[in-house]
Amino acid sequence: MTSLYCYDDAQARRFEPFALTRPVSELRMGARLIRERWELATGREARGFAGAAHLDDFEESGAPGAVLDAIPAGALLVNARFAPSLARCETDADVSEFGERVVAVRLTERLDAHVLRDGTFSLDTLATGRP
Repeated sequence: MTSLYCYDDAQARRFEPFALTRPVSELRMGARLIRERWELATGREARGFAGAAHLDDFEESGAPGAVLDAIPAGALLVNARFAPSLARCETDADVSEFGERVVAVRLTERLDAHVLRDGTFSLDTLATGRP
């Protein structure tokens, strides 16, 4: 089963005061956390999040920790700002879009977490191969 990683991009990190204390994927959207919505929609378990440095030590029961080294090839990297429907999505697409926005990308190769460190990296870059 492919693992799931949530990414707090620069826009997500500005969602203060909430983003000061937890990754955006650990915020509640309706009855579920955004991370839980992604888990339900994809049928995959979240293994970590890529977020701001001040959240490196974030710990909460049931929540995955910060990814400080690398995200493995084959993993699904998702935009933490997007809260998917609670319905299961039966797709194994390499790129998922909502409207014209890339919301999830299956990694074709290992991705060093430092690339995501400042939040300016775009999932579009992974989807298109262009910045």
